[in-house]
Amino acid sequence: MKINKDTLKLTYEYLTQLYPFNKWNLPDSSQVIFKVINDDEVLGLYEPDPDCISISKARHDHLDTIIKTMAHEMCHFKLYISNKTYENHNSEFKKLTKQVATEFGFDPKEL
Repeated sequence: MKINKDTLKLTYEYLTQLYPFNKWNLPDSSQVIFKVINDDEVLGLYEPDPDCISISKARHDHLDTIIKTMAHEMCHFKLYISNKTYENHNSEFKKLTKQVATEFGFDPKEL
């Protein structure tokens, strides 16, 4: 699957309409920068100030993995909104990814 900024924006918009993301007060997609990067080392990145979600085309060929990576980065985004920390995969992050995985039927280890 070829990905571009529109693919990422639409994926974000879709997920923000669904529980639990619709309860997290994430910004509208118009307030987020979406980037397609080409990095073999990362699946995706969330970076604040300005809010940016990047997804690597080098690591994604299928919509399934794009959705999971976007969900993962949105968990980082939620942590940043909640307490300004977002980089670690700590217990709070794992709680969010478990909630998402349970709702969507994903393996929590994939998020």
